[in-house]
Amino acid sequence: MITNRLRLAWVLSAAVSVSAALAAGCGEREEEEQFARRTITVKEVPASVMDSAGKELPGVDFTEAWKNVEADGALHSYEIRGRNANGKIREVRVAADGKILEIE
Repeated sequence: MITNRLRLAWVLSAAVSVSAALAAGCGEREEEEQFARRTITVKEVPASVMDSAGKELPGVDFTEAWKNVEADGALHSYEIRGRNANGKIREVRVAADGKILEIE
């Protein structure tokens, strides 16, 4: 039979373990992005950025776009989203120079 002290010790032990895992983080953690996302049309995305996105995700029909602007107003990147032939939503973040930053 489990006594109240044993039960309390187990609960406290579990709480400390969970707290330690949360404080340390589980796996790698990405840094918080520090920019504002502004909606734009796909036509407003520069051709060089669209070319890079199309090469990275061929066959995706891009229909949505955002401009990521830093706190000081400087352009950080573009995000472009669309669907492939199977209907799966794909998204790519591209720097203004055409460098691929992230793919989802």
